[in-house]
Amino acid sequence: MILAGRDYRFRAEVTRADVAKALDAAVKDINYPNFKSSVSDPNLHRAYAEVWATMANLQEYAPYSETPRPGGLRKHPQRGKRLVR
Repeated sequence: MILAGRDYRFRAEVTRADVAKALDAAVKDINYPNFKSSVSDPNLHRAYAEVWATMANLQEYAPYSETPRPGGLRKHPQRGKRLVR
């Protein structure tokens, strides 16, 4: 479905079972020893690096650190709650 003027222009509705099957197949198809080295497109590599940095900043411990960040883990309010739809 196309949604003009929204944060995401395209949206798909799929079942959890279909998502689980697709993820299972994608994981089983991984055949490289190092993800970052497997990305040859510089723009795509930069985008992946930005996602990595964003997620790394949310961790209780900074990458390569043995000391927790001040204030601890920045949790999403729904973390730990099971969402049933």
